Amino acid sequence: AGVLTGHVLALEVVGRLGGDESGLLLWHLTEVDARAKATVLENAIDRLTLAFEGHSVAVGASAGVASLAASD
Repeated sequence: AGVLTGHVLALEVVGRLGGDESGLLLWHLTEVDARAKATVLENAIDRLTLAFEGHSVAVGASAGVASLAASD
């Protein structure tokens, strides 16, 4: 959650969808820019390691992009 909220603007929305899934609403980005942002976020999360019961645990992420742009 910290990585996601640290990489978005104040007017964008980060929310938990359920389980280990989150969603972001990126109002100002084109679909191409949103895909690039998704890659940046995946890479940032992939670099994380968490401590759990004396062990270092690697973390990973995958992302998809859906456009909500109105069609004519």
